[in-house]
Amino acid sequence: MGMFNLNNITKKGAWKMKKLDRTFGVEIEFGLNRDTYGNFKDEFEMRTGEKVNVTSAYNTSVSNTHWTLATDSSVSVDGYIGRELKSPPIKLSEIDRLKKVYEFLNEVGKVNRTCGQHVHIDANDLTFKQQKKVLIAYLVNEDVIDMMHPISRRFGRGVGSQYCGSGHGRHEVTRDESRNAPVNPSVNYPTDVSVQFMRLQNHYKSVVINECIKKIKKARSVRRLQANGFAEKYSNVQIVERFGTMEFRQHAGTLEFNKIANWIIFLNNFVIGYGFGPAIAMKDETRDNGRDRLFFRKVSQLQKSTKARVKKYGGFDIPNSDRSYEFLNSRISHFVRNLTGNSTYEKALRMVLEQRGVTFRLGGTNESR
Repeated sequence: MGMFNLNNITKKGAWKMKKLDRTFGVEIEFGLNRDTYGNFKDEFEMRTGEKVNVTSAYNTSVSNTHWTLATDSSVSVDGYIGRELKSPPIKLSEIDRLKKVYEFLNEVGKVNRTCGQHVHIDANDLTFKQQKKVLIAYLVNEDVIDMMHPISRRFGRGVGSQYCGSGHGRHEVTRDESRNAPVNPSVNYPTDVSVQFMRLQNHYKSVVINECIKKIKKARSVRRLQANGFAEKYSNVQIVERFGTMEFRQHAGTLEFNKIANWIIFLNNFVIGYGFGPAIAMKDETRDNGRDRLFFRKVSQLQKSTKARVKKYGGFDIPNSDRSYEFLNSRISHFVRNLTGNSTYEKALRMVLEQRGVTFRLGGTNESR
């Protein structure tokens, strides 16, 4: 029995078990040791007990039974060849199958900030309306979810990933306001920090998020949602019709099983809780004691709300969820604590978080007021 084994679950009907045992898939971008490529298939299958197809093609289809190793020209790791390893659909209760895969890749591969980790969550039992509720919930909580990830996966173009950071085009909704940002009179920061500060504020503030939410609500099909530029401008979550999945593209490249397993469990909770539960309220950071006002209060509320929703609308608790929340909360604390102010982005983000109740000591450590 593995560390993340989910088999010990009291079943209250097949429909609830279906929700628990929905499948997921991963796309692992990494640099592969050149000396290993020729023997990859034999070594992978011997070490992991999994079957794999190896191809030099790019953007290959997914097999229902085999892993697929393909070329990925977006990956650039010095001395290694860029590759993407796609899993077949895997039941959540069988998540430990990933452990040997990641152990093997950790020996023969390497990742850097050009690598990402995409996770597909089965959404075949969700209507389009329910899938849109998940997208909206992700947008409303993206200020917290962003801080679960390193800078390279936040805020999109100009700071992090051009394609898979949080919605890198959202500041265009208030582009003039960002471009004409004045020096903040309350702090002695240069203009470039103030501009970045304004962009970050615009990126997360309710008037921008809620405008994006309106576009999502109006869409009557996935095609119309894509035509409105959702994938490019508003978030990194995509509805993939040909697979029947929701694809979460934000996680940084990793060859550590513990990191990705906790993220997958969180996403399963998130899809079930916000897909089957009621629509989340639109964003409003103006309420003194509201959900969106204080940063660490929102971190806590995201965990409590998601867990309660899964229990109420799914009818069960997903095992290891508490461990997943604890791990991701520790990631948030780590990334906030390490905002040392050494870059324009870090200085600006510290200003944003200070407005939301986080105080910083020397050296970048912090505490919540």
